[in-house]
Amino acid sequence: MNAITQTASSSDGVHFYYKHKPMRKYNTVILGAAGSGKTVYLSALYRKLSTPSEVGYFLDAPLPQQKRLRFAYNSLTAAWPPPTALADTDVFEFDITVKSPSGNQHAVTLCYCDMSGERLTEDTGDPEIEEATAGIFEIADILLGFIDGEKLCKQLSGGAADEMFWMHEMQALCEQMTKYDGKDKSIHFVVTKWDCFEACDDSLRKVRDALLAFPAFHNVVANCTGTVRLIPVSSVGREYAAILNGTAARSNGTLPTPLHVEVPFACVLPDMIHREMKAAQAALEQRARELNRPVLAKLEPWEIFGNWAGRFIHRFLEERNIDGGIFAWFAKFSSRSAQLKLLNAEQLQEQNQAEAQRLKTLVSDQETAAQFVMQSMATTESAFAMAYPSSKLN
Repeated sequence: MNAITQTASSSDGVHFYYKHKPMRKYNTVILGAAGSGKTVYLSALYRKLSTPSEVGYFLDAPLPQQKRLRFAYNSLTAAWPPPTALADTDVFEFDITVKSPSGNQHAVTLCYCDMSGERLTEDTGDPEIEEATAGIFEIADILLGFIDGEKLCKQLSGGAADEMFWMHEMQALCEQMTKYDGKDKSIHFVVTKWDCFEACDDSLRKVRDALLAFPAFHNVVANCTGTVRLIPVSSVGREYAAILNGTAARSNGTLPTPLHVEVPFACVLPDMIHREMKAAQAALEQRARELNRPVLAKLEPWEIFGNWAGRFIHRFLEERNIDGGIFAWFAKFSSRSAQLKLLNAEQLQEQNQAEAQRLKTLVSDQETAAQFVMQSMATTESAFAMAYPSSKLN
């Protein structure tokens, strides 16, 4: 799709112009110790969202990656899939697609870089691997830190202190997060194997308190300028996990039922666009000071895209390869979301669901598909936040 110039109007008749072009890919880097469940999570995510479901979009991936993910998940019936080799980095490209009357519409691509857990905790002894690892982190838009929920559960259940877990795995994870969380990057800590816990916010609150009591983790949260989330997931669900652990007998028809695997995925794009909005606002304020001109308190596309500020933002987006139409829509969406937060949680969820249904009927191209996906993700995030208010760490 070639970039084209489009125009839009606000309710008060103010026009603004932007260039619409394919959205760039967003990169998410996954890090965690070996055995923490990174590859299994990705396979569960793809399994749950590879066909159209209640979220309204589905994921597509290159055929070799589809096979790799299916193999990883199917291998759970025998054992956990083999770990990612030390020198390898598995990259999975998920194309988010929306069905519409005119056909499937591609919205945006999210890339996941799944690195070997040994790169996090061990000295590879290979300068090329270390340099490649640093390069991967530099291009990351969002960092996902995986925490082994089974080990954490044992710690919270009165088990013997596991120094290897805290001082080796968690310390290494936090050090890497601190090193590469610059430029307002968001951090999502994913607690895997949530089937070991009671699926409620009280459990997550206890996990949060235990993690924040660990100095390195506390420092990461305190110093991160992006959004920090704590998200529990189970790639197989409680019943199937009991079968795998040998604490329950296998019965006919018992299938994995992944829990919350879509939540980290749904939080990536909104957090990423929020980051771009903060960067645009900061750049605009800096330029206003240089020109000795007033600047708006916050980005409102129907107010700024028709004047000098709009031209500046347009160039800013071009340099960062960001779609202007999506940016303008999201700025308005954020303003609406701030107003909706004055509602109670149930009303907010109803409003989000209604808006998602409305946008679904308007999907006809990449831009409208991306708008619907953003709204659908916001609905997922708000529903999760209602159930787990302890998930937001800053």
